[in-house]
Amino acid sequence: MASPNKEKILVEMRNYHTTPFADKLSSEAANMLRVKFAVIEDEIIAMLLGLINGKVEYNDYSPELIKFEKEVKALTGKDATQKKEKELFTQKIKQLLEISQLAADAKFTLRPLRYRKAVR
Repeated sequence: MASPNKEKILVEMRNYHTTPFADKLSSEAANMLRVKFAVIEDEIIAMLLGLINGKVEYNDYSPELIKFEKEVKALTGKDATQKKEKELFTQKIKQLLEISQLAADAKFTLRPLRYRKAVR
């Protein structure tokens, strides 16, 4: 039963990674947000992959993402590239929230631990 849920999550993660950020964003504030977002993003992706493999439990990162989204909205700039960057941040946050919700709904279980057999 978990296999279709794993596939859905992996497909969404693949779609998530199709639109990367530019190496250098238009402003220093946007670059700082990108670095901060990379940390949150890495934690979420690592949790999702561990969850799929049965090695970690689900951890809800939606409060951090919502807090980060408020920081992105506070980003000032009326330039077209800055607007696109804000939209990309918002899109990525929305995708991560959707993937996290899929993972929460799937209710994956941890794998049982395997102990080494005693050598005689």
